Amino acid sequence: MLDRFAAEAAADPREICGLLLGRDDVIHDALALPNVAPEPARGFAISPADQFAAARFARAAGLAVVGCYHSHPSGNLSPSAADLAEAAQDGFYWLIIDGARRRLWISRAGGQIAGRFDPVELQIIEAPAFRESSPWNLQAHLQPAGASANRRRGTSQAPRQGPSPQ
Repeated sequence: MLDRFAAEAAADPREICGLLLGRDDVIHDALALPNVAPEPARGFAISPADQFAAARFARAAGLAVVGCYHSHPSGNLSPSAADLAEAAQDGFYWLIIDGARRRLWISRAGGQIAGRFDPVELQIIEAPAFRESSPWNLQAHLQPAGASANRRRGTSQAPRQGPSPQ
């Protein structure tokens, strides 16, 4: 998974992004998702529809969305001002990548970084990738670009914005 992130980040000058799936403080998998930020070279955003689809996918697989990952093409592995502004959910992991370098953070009130983030030791456990041993298919949960997650429910209310689909 980390090698995949490094390759994605090296191939794209914009910020890459996705969501981390796991349970019991273990990240089992990650879903690469399109960066829909207005300025993807300077920040990242994941569409609400993709966030909800990822949450449904994770739930069906017995996992939860436990965090996000994104690259900092500048090379700084610390949370940016934009990351600080978006870190509303305590206990949400943030994996920041620059090529082969990476740093894991957890959002927490009173954290060491601007009162919002604490560093977390990233321990790598050798295991087969979750999706390699799973029948789950994210594409079955994603909607076509431009489709509203609420259209099927018959409401025009927009989904909540932010890094957490929960």
